[in-house]
Amino acid sequence: MDEIRDYLEPFYSILQEYYEEKEREKDRKHPQAYKPKVEKFLKYFYESVDDISHRNLKSIHTRDVSTYLMKVVDSNHVNHYYSLKSFFDFTYSKDYTSDVMKNIEIPKTSEKNKEYLNLEEINKIKHFCSDKNQKIEDRLLIGFNLYTGLSRKFLAELKLEHFEPNGNRFYLQFDNFKTVTICSHLSDLFIEYKETFEIPKRKNKLFNYNENYLSTKTKDITMKIITRKITPTTYSNTFIKEMLRITKNDVLMVSELLMESTHTISQHLEESVEDEKNKYERYLESLEMLYEKK
Repeated sequence: MDEIRDYLEPFYSILQEYYEEKEREKDRKHPQAYKPKVEKFLKYFYESVDDISHRNLKSIHTRDVSTYLMKVVDSNHVNHYYSLKSFFDFTYSKDYTSDVMKNIEIPKTSEKNKEYLNLEEINKIKHFCSDKNQKIEDRLLIGFNLYTGLSRKFLAELKLEHFEPNGNRFYLQFDNFKTVTICSHLSDLFIEYKETFEIPKRKNKLFNYNENYLSTKTKDITMKIITRKITPTTYSNTFIKEMLRITKNDVLMVSELLMESTHTISQHLEESVEDEKNKYERYLESLEMLYEKK
């Protein structure tokens, strides 16, 4: 039994049932987006309970989740809430737990201004990716950031076995339940990379970097291209924004494509408050004209 099974053993069968249901549902994000957060909470609960007989789902109450969410200090604590809500809505529907999330409010966050690439910068980066005078490993890394918007976590874990041919393109196959089609530009870069660069043998990974160094490498290369340090998050922000524009704000489709929550994607929707205000003013003007004294 591996390390993670040790503390998840009391919940393992229900977790598997939950993941399988998420996999079948097409209107939700995929289970790997929930797994780390749900399992992190269960680990916390397991370790906080001294009485072994209480290490089960029925013993989890609202205060356990509420206390845990107060302890979460990373920038994704809202996503922790949505991940746990999804899981406990499922367990409640199956009568495995009480309605644990009923009285838990969504954590409030201080919104940071999101950073995006502008069109001029995008064009410069696209030109870099197609410039064969540049190192192919650098072009491929930047290409994956630009053309997929995938998080650094997924990029750091990419392996050759994830790539499946599809005509003159490739798609990425993750854990037998999620596919991401990659564009022809990126497919061409991948083919060139395989033909001209010795792929690291360590774990058969595409990039021989951990998550932190992948971010550093991305920033350093982009600095040389547009004289501005850009993180994988900014690349992802830009990709999301462009995909929302192309799909006419189809949040679900973009969520599926990037394996992110619909909440995360919806944060990139452009504000329509001004449009609503203008619509209301036009409505008032129409009323005034309708009832105008002759």
